[in-house]
Amino acid sequence: MNFWIVFEYLVTFFESFVTTHFVFAFNRFDFKSKKNKIIFVGASLGDGILVNVLNCFTLYEGILGIIYILYIFLITLIFLKSNIGQKLFSSVLCVLVALFVASTTASAITAVFHDEITDIYTGFSVSRLILISTAQTLQIIIYDAILKISDKERFSLSKKEWALIISVLTVAFLAISSVHAALLNFQYSFIPAVLLLFAEACLIAVIIICFYMTLSLSRTRRTAEELNLIKQQKEQRIQYSENIKRQYEETQMIKHDIKQVYMVIASLISDKKYSEALEYIKKADKNVILSEAVISVENDLLNAILNSKINFAKTNNIEVFCVTERSITGVEDEDLCTLLGNMLDNAIETCVKCDINDRFVEINLSSYPNKNIITISNTVNNNVILDNKSLATTKTESELHGFGVKSIKQIAKKYNGVFRYFQEENIFTSEVILMK
Repeated sequence: MNFWIVFEYLVTFFESFVTTHFVFAFNRFDFKSKKNKIIFVGASLGDGILVNVLNCFTLYEGILGIIYILYIFLITLIFLKSNIGQKLFSSVLCVLVALFVASTTASAITAVFHDEITDIYTGFSVSRLILISTAQTLQIIIYDAILKISDKERFSLSKKEWALIISVLTVAFLAISSVHAALLNFQYSFIPAVLLLFAEACLIAVIIICFYMTLSLSRTRRTAEELNLIKQQKEQRIQYSENIKRQYEETQMIKHDIKQVYMVIASLISDKKYSEALEYIKKADKNVILSEAVISVENDLLNAILNSKINFAKTNNIEVFCVTERSITGVEDEDLCTLLGNMLDNAIETCVKCDINDRFVEINLSSYPNKNIITISNTVNNNVILDNKSLATTKTESELHGFGVKSIKQIAKKYNGVFRYFQEENIFTSEVILMK
């Protein structure tokens, strides 16, 4: 008897470690550091204690299994960094898998051994040992299969899509709980047992379909995001090309105007009309259109994006400081312009919300033998890190916007680099490191 009690406790804690590991791995938890290992062990032990306590009061948790979901969800909120939809999804899914395995295994063994399911749960027999070992093995196999599939995916769903998926899983959880409760509360009969087992199989099919629907929605949304990013990059490329053409035409006009001015001045000086020449120079200084270009590096596209953004900033009374290398190498022009365009757009958009006397943007482009570093600082009128930690778009119709930061992260990842940001008092700084 004592052996069975100890065995039951050990199995419960083992299952808690397996379940917690699944949830943490599903949410991309880093198990390497000592601190994170302690967090994982603590969360697993907490789950094991919770299960053992509930087992003292009830033979089958059923609907009370929602307590496990709430506990695991609370742990994910505190310690994991994925989005809230994915946290809740994994919390419901892990308990649903455990419930489904326990229910179907118990139903199958009841059908095979023709025993009452309550006798299997409360007795110490071969059928009980088979039930425990089979359930644990199946649970590990299913968790492993889900993790292998999810490792290849980066879940990207809207709040409404997460709500839909989690609602379906919750309904499946309630249905399986009810079916298994029916098995526990009615005397064994072969045909009803088989029918209930069939009902559980149908619910399992619903869960599988639901999981693949999640993957499909995620892939569709991710593809849409990538297409939007590509569209954005093409539009920016066209815009910057047009800026280059416009700046070239303006430069040609300035050259023509200056040439005419020089000819008139030369004629007046040759006629010794010095006072008239001086007066003409003063008038010409006011009338000749000066070039807007203020930055010149060895890249036409980079010149276009920098000058257009700097001039736009100046029209909004933003003071701009720019320090750049003459040559930025190892980065494709389109990526560099998209990166700078989005970073400067974000800086300017935030800066214009500040008091007109406090507006400034500082641009620093540095090139090293193995990497390029792009740093942009700007004034802000609030705590950006506190108010909007993920830098999500604050515009209305957010599903149509918010691609700027995603584009920056995508380009940083492409060059094995990093994108980071921080704030000191009212100065917000974003920095991208691109490896060559």
